[in-house]
Amino acid sequence: MKRLLFTWPVFVIGLTVGLLGLIFVPEPEYNETPLDGVSYVITAPVQSTTTTTVLPANGDCEALGAFAVSLGWPVTEIETLKKVSYRESRCWHDVINTRDVNGGSYGNMQINGYWCLPNKYWPQGYLQAHGIVTTCTDLLHPRVNLLAALQIWYEANNSWRSWATAN
Repeated sequence: MKRLLFTWPVFVIGLTVGLLGLIFVPEPEYNETPLDGVSYVITAPVQSTTTTTVLPANGDCEALGAFAVSLGWPVTEIETLKKVSYRESRCWHDVINTRDVNGGSYGNMQINGYWCLPNKYWPQGYLQAHGIVTTCTDLLHPRVNLLAALQIWYEANNSWRSWATAN
């Protein structure tokens, strides 16, 4: 009986503190193990958000530049990015240059197939090893293409040397 009287206030205090924590400081999960050995889990509600991204239209270099910034491209590089994209594809996403001897070139930045095909340095492909693409045709999506171009730009020590005439 003494144990029950002692355990009950501890449980009530623990539960009250847990509930106050939910009201004043939301926590993803609050675990309390009272003296009776039973675990209680109180879960705070999770607030969800939805983000809608509008992809730039084919041929819209200005929108492509703004989209690139939203993906992490440095603002200082956007003018060059727009020039490269215009020169390579006229800022069109769904273009493939099948005459490129490096495995074709894909998307608005015309990324060579070299970057997404297996080779002796990257047995599964460079962009696959970095989790950016599964196949080269993934580069036809503007988001994937710009993220791949950013990774290639980083690989070149933050330079445009992979797009030889960009400098």
